[in-house]
Amino acid sequence: AAADPADAADPAVDADAAPDEALEGYDPRVAKAAHVASKISEEPDNADALLAAADLDRDKLDDLMYEIANNPDLTAQYRMARGI
Repeated sequence: AAADPADAADPAVDADAAPDEALEGYDPRVAKAAHVASKISEEPDNADALLAAADLDRDKLDDLMYEIANNPDLTAQYRMARGI
């Protein structure tokens, strides 16, 4: 049963996530984090399902964000990808 939410979410995310053209050229970690962050911003009540669809959970997202934050190049890419 634990796989059901991820299985249900995968097709939707695959359809939405065909790698965003706007994120092409970014480090794959940055593209993944920026894409998930954008989706969560749009649908905060579905955060866990969106994370699961991206093969992430809250802890994995935290780890990814710390990795990005600790690398100035990745941080700059993330800021550009998110428009911040």
